[in-house]
Amino acid sequence: MENRGSYEDGFQGEFHGKGSLDEKNKNLIEFRAITKNPVAFNSFTRYEEYFVNYKRENLWVHLGDKNYSSSFLTEYARYGRGAELRLI
Repeated sequence: MENRGSYEDGFQGEFHGKGSLDEKNKNLIEFRAITKNPVAFNSFTRYEEYFVNYKRENLWVHLGDKNYSSSFLTEYARYGRGAELRLI
């Protein structure tokens, strides 16, 4: 790939899955792993991202990268790595 006049090579892999952990579809899981961007400052490749989500009837757990928010008054969204737990 040409980046600012110089050619750089590299590999960026993605591993993604989503499905149920049981036959009644009560325990749902989703995960994604995208490796580091091989070319610096490039708008054509995706950012490095790692996360796993787990959902049950009244529980949602997220571990990893996502847009987190604290409130509309402070800051609506900030992309980062962390954990979130919601009781639905």
